[in-house]
Formats: sequence, structure tokens, C-alpha cells
Amino acid sequence: MANTLDYKILLLFVVIFLAIILLPLVTNRLSRTENHGGFFEKYYLADRNVSGIVLAITLMSTYGSASTFLGGPGVAYKLGYGWVLLAVIQVITGYFVLLVLAKKFKSAAQKINAITISDYLRTRYQSKLVAYLSTLAMIVFLIAAMSAQWVGGAKLLKAFMGIEYKTGIFLISMFPVIELRGAIPVGAAIGLPWYLNMIVSIVGNMLPVPFILLFSVKFFEFMKKRNILVKFIEKIENRAKKRSEGLATGEFIGLMLFVAVPFPGTGAWTGALIAALLQFERKKSFFYIGLGVIIAAAVMTMASYGVISIFAPKH
Repeated sequence: MANTLDYKILLLFVVIFLAIILLPLVTNRLSRTENHGGFFEKYYLADRNVSGIVLAITLMSTYGSASTFLGGPGVAYKLGYGWVLLAVIQVITGYFVLLVLAKKFKSAAQKINAITISDYLRTRYQSKLVAYLSTLAMIVFLIAAMSAQWVGGAKLLKAFMGIEYKTGIFLISMFPVIELRGAIPVGAAIGLPWYLNMIVSIVGNMLPVPFILLFSVKFFEFMKKRNILVKFIEKIENRAKKRSEGLATGEFIGLMLFVAVPFPGTGAWTGALIAALLQFERKKSFFYIGLGVIIAAAVMTMASYGVISIFAPKH
């Protein structure tokens, strides 16, 4: 059972990493100019202009993990407070990385317009093989690290809030941005049956859709009239309308396909908001968004559990 679960998690995160890598690659190629690094430089490096405070907050948010809240405290409780002293090493390491390595790496990376460590290594050693090997090594170790975060988050919900795994999956699938593309991997990581995981995630993902279709536009108008978060609301509306430009295959089929692709920025929340802002027919919109959610759930379920493990006979 343990080996099967490890295989599922491995397959899941390979698919997720490929999706995360390929989507920005396309966007970067479209936005790159001769005098600017394009999407990658703006998005991943904040246009190479990050203040010390933002950098410190970013470092601490990266530090927070399942190890921070579960692993470290658990070992400290078992072995004593001496274990906590190991955290001091991480503080020293953080200062060394930021003040010594990062400063030199930034200077060298700007000269060659490198975005990632792999870019730098490829240019430094004039070898694509070195870049490929370093990228592969990072993906392998990040897969192991991220799979632990999924399991740790689910266990925290259960231990501290008494939320059962099924309820946790339902709630996660309701969150914007995360939706079922985050909920189904969590369910797979904690060992829920694939059919139960899929059903709970679909229901949770679809639950906010009628409210978005019915009330989002009215809510935005209400907020604008009272001059509350006007710029933020306009930004959301502009982003939704901009994403709607990609619905080239007819409004409803395009809406279904937009929701069905489990990439960041797509999904039921954005699809419903687009349908509401463009005044699509609500019943048809709900139906096609539902079809898109089912397709996305099927894709994520197969990626999370593996086609073979789903249909293989039980012994």
C-alpha cells in the first residue's frame, strides 16, 4: 500500500510540475521583447526589484511548512529542547544565502539575463546537460518536499480542528485558485478512495458557482457605488474579461474547455465570473461549467491515482 501511494504522489507532482513549467514558458515567449525579460522576469523575480522587507517576508513564508509545524515540534517533544537549537543553523544559513550568495548570484545573473539557477549553470558551464541535470534534481527533491506538505496540511486540519479528511477535501475544493486541482491531490495523498475523492471535490467546487453567476455582478456594483475596493474590483473584472478572450470555440464550449484545463488562473470560479460579466445565459453556463469541472476532476484523478491503479483488479 505504501509503495502504491508513493507512486501516486510521484505521478501527481510530475504532472503538476510539468503544467507549472509549460504554461509560463508559453506566456513568457509571447511577452518577451528584445529589451526585457518578459513574463518570467516580472512574475518570478518581481522585475528584479524586491525590497529587503518583502524578501524577508518571502523567506519566512517559504520556511513555513509541514516540517515547521509538525516535524520539528514533534522531534523536539520527543528528544527535548536541544533539538530546537538546530533552527539557529537555519537563521545563519539564511543570512549567508541572502548577504553572500544571493548578492553575487544576482550580479552574475543580470549580466546573462538568467531567470533560474539552471539558466545560470547552463551559461556558466556552456552545457545544456548540466542545466537538464540540475533541473531534474530540483524537480525530484521538490516533489518529495511538496508531497509531505499535502499530507501534513490534511493531518493538521484533522488534529487541531477535528475536520475529517472528506470535509477538508470539500472545503479545499471550494477555495478560489486552489479548487479541485488542489483538493484531489490532497485526497490522493491521504489515501481516500478515488471515486469518493472525485465526487466530494466536484460538489465542493461547484457549490460557489450559482452564487457567482447570480450575485457577483450585483455585488461588484454595490461595492463600486460605495467606493469600496473599487480598484481591486476593477482589476478582477479586467482580468476576467481578458481571460475570456481565449474562449475562441464558441462561448459555452469555450467556457467548458476553459474550466476543464486544470491550470492556474482557470477553473470554476474564474469561469463563472467570466460568464456573469459577459452576461451568458445562467443555466447553460452552470451546465457547461459543471461539465468542465467533471473533466478537470477526471484529469486530476487520473494524474493523482494513476490510470493503472484505478482500473487494476484488487487482489
